[in-house]
Amino acid sequence: MSTQAHNVARLLIEAGCLKLSPEIPFTYASGLKGPMYCDNRLLLSDPTRRGKILEIFGEVLSHLETPEAFIGVATAGIPHAAFLALQKNLPLLYIRSEAKGHGRQNRLEGNPEGIHKTVLVEDLVNQGGSLAQAISGVQEAGLEVIYCLSIVDYQMKQSRILFDDLKIKVHSLTNLTAIIEYGQKSGLIDEAGASSIRRWQADPVAWC
Repeated sequence: MSTQAHNVARLLIEAGCLKLSPEIPFTYASGLKGPMYCDNRLLLSDPTRRGKILEIFGEVLSHLETPEAFIGVATAGIPHAAFLALQKNLPLLYIRSEAKGHGRQNRLEGNPEGIHKTVLVEDLVNQGGSLAQAISGVQEAGLEVIYCLSIVDYQMKQSRILFDDLKIKVHSLTNLTAIIEYGQKSGLIDEAGASSIRRWQADPVAWC
């Protein structure tokens, strides 16, 4: 596992974004329970660690094709897309989960005129459904998604299937493997806790 992935896992844990609790699980909005919780919105209030995450995004982008615009996935992906657009001096757009019910009824916000190649920015990839829907929405608007960026990837089987089918690569700064490794190294979880998280990754519904 790369040093980058471990460093990002550490930054997220230090910022309070990432909580590992196999023994006292969290309850998610879906009603399912799980051994960890990630809220990358907390990075927005932490300029130092937020800046480090942006630097790492910049390093990743230096090895990839440069887009013509960044598109944030509403809502958590929008600020990170905005930071990247500012850093690279490129246009910013964002995409909603569904079109507005009033006004111009836009789903893709911003001015896409003259833009073709884009990069979607998300904060967290779990099952991959919301990002896959965003990709579809951008494509329906006539733009190309050359790849996606995310801070965290839970490496769920369903998301791999979705993005393989879409033939779109998701480049994530860290992932569940690195999070588990760092959690064990730092003493936040033991082997039993790591095993519990891996079981959740394999089958989130049956885990609880």
